[in-house]
Amino acid sequence: MLRTVVDENKACIKRHRSAIVLLLLCLVVVMEATAQSSTSRPDLNGNWALKEDKLAVVELSDSVESFSVNLLIEQSNDILKIRTITKRKYRKRSPKEEEVSTTMTYYLDGRGEINSSSAGTYQVESVTEVKGDKIVITRFMMKSKSSKNREVLRVEEWFIKSGELIMNAEPRRTSVGTIGGSRQVFARI
Repeated sequence: MLRTVVDENKACIKRHRSAIVLLLLCLVVVMEATAQSSTSRPDLNGNWALKEDKLAVVELSDSVESFSVNLLIEQSNDILKIRTITKRKYRKRSPKEEEVSTTMTYYLDGRGEINSSSAGTYQVESVTEVKGDKIVITRFMMKSKSSKNREVLRVEEWFIKSGELIMNAEPRRTSVGTIGGSRQVFARI
C-alpha cells in the first residue's frame, strides 16, 4: 500500500516536473528581488552634523556669529524620523544663543505624511519614497486651506556617499516665486 502511494507521487512529480521547476525558479527570482530591494535601501540612522551647505537656507548676517545643524535620525522598516537641531549664536542680541528643534516623521512606503513646521505655525505635507539608493521626500504647498489642490514646493534626495549624508534639493519655480535649491553635506558624529 505504501509503495503504491510512493509510486503515484513519483509519477505525479514526473508529469508536473516542468511546472514545479518553473514555480521554484519564480520563487528564487522573487526572493532575490526582495533581498536586493532591502539591501539597496539607504540606512540613514545616526547622529549627523552639518559639514557643508551650498546655497544655504540661512545666510550668516552681521548679527549671527555662528550657525550649526545636527540631525538625529532613527530609521526602522518603513518609518524615518528626523530630528533637526538648529543652533544660532548672536553677536548682540538677547538671548545670545537660540536652539530650535523639530522632529518630522516620514513613511518610506509612499503613503504620505503631515508634519508641523519648526515654529509649529503651519503643516508640511509630503510624500516619501525609496528610489534605488536614495530616499526622496516631495514636499507640497497647499494652494488654500479648503482646497485639495497642491503644488510641489521642494523635492529632496537623501543618500549616503563616501560615508557622508547628502541632501540635494533642486531649485523650483512655484506660484509664490522661485524656491532656491541647496546641497547639504553631513558628517557622522
